[in-house]
Amino acid sequence: MGKRVNFAARSVISPDPNINTYEIGLPHFFCMKLSYPEPVTPRNIERLKQQVINGPEVYPGANAIEDEFGNIIELKRNKTFRQSEAARLLTVAANAPRKYKTVLRHLKDGDMALVNRQPTLHKPGIMAQSVRVLSRERTLRLHYSNWFVIHSLFLVHFPVFSAHSFFSFFFHCVFSS
Repeated sequence: MGKRVNFAARSVISPDPNINTYEIGLPHFFCMKLSYPEPVTPRNIERLKQQVINGPEVYPGANAIEDEFGNIIELKRNKTFRQSEAARLLTVAANAPRKYKTVLRHLKDGDMALVNRQPTLHKPGIMAQSVRVLSRERTLRLHYSNWFVIHSLFLVHFPVFSAHSFFSFFFHCVFSS
């Protein structure tokens, strides 16, 4: 029995020749249950508003909102509640420790993930993969060249930082001595 962590999924993998070597195919179900924290900015406000209105049942949607004080607001099934929360995404209290809110949105194509073969956590066992959402699959999918070497159970982590800092962190872990 392993440790339970947030932003992670565990499943068996299957080979798929239609996935690129840098991608991992995730079932649609996983992408709706897992969430990626995305800070709200003027550049992404319209997309995040629509995802908040969609809620947790419609893809692409959002599971929750983290306000400027760090409180998690679950997006209930009531569409009126979600519309009011979407309208207030850019409003921040003056005495808040953070000057932004974060939307915990569904995973989408292109999000970065750390893929780890269980039970190891050593540096060579961790791979960085780009997510591809698969609509009719039930297992994780990897390209044959990746699957052949490490066919087994996988744990997929979704880091809580940007793609640039993700690659910096990953390459530091892999290539540092």
